[in-house]
Amino acid sequence: MQPTTSRELGERAQRRIALAFSAALAVAGTTLLVFTPALIPAMRTDVPYYRSPAFFPMAALALLAVAAALHALRLLRGASLDGDDIDAPADNWRMVIVAGGAYAGYIALVPLVGYVAGTALFLLSLGLLSRLGWKVPLVVSVVLTAVLFGVFVYGLNVWFPGASLAPTR
Repeated sequence: MQPTTSRELGERAQRRIALAFSAALAVAGTTLLVFTPALIPAMRTDVPYYRSPAFFPMAALALLAVAAALHALRLLRGASLDGDDIDAPADNWRMVIVAGGAYAGYIALVPLVGYVAGTALFLLSLGLLSRLGWKVPLVVSVVLTAVLFGVFVYGLNVWFPGASLAPTR
């Protein structure tokens, strides 16, 4: 029997961390999925599910929960930890933190300024943070916001809460 090397111990620890993270994502996604209707203020129950403001968050959470559970299962079965990332996340930790902050800001901004303004500002800020200049991010944010608004609000008739900072009549 050969002694365990520090590299093997490091790989085992990394596998356990990856498994714990995947399992935590699966549990958190499932939990939030179950409680989504209670977490959305002014949730209307008289509309079809695909027109509900809970539809998109619930679809995203279901996708997250299933993907995380499948990934955890693959890790349990011995899948490789080597990824196909172009860059390791540790090489760009500042951008990972900035992107996470941008997403958190978007989540906080939309109820305050509305879906259209929040989405346009979010996409514009991501483009500026990516150092793409200002013209391309501006065009992409306007066009993509219009497309998303058209798909969700007009196509799927998804209701979004009004902006709390907007004046009411």
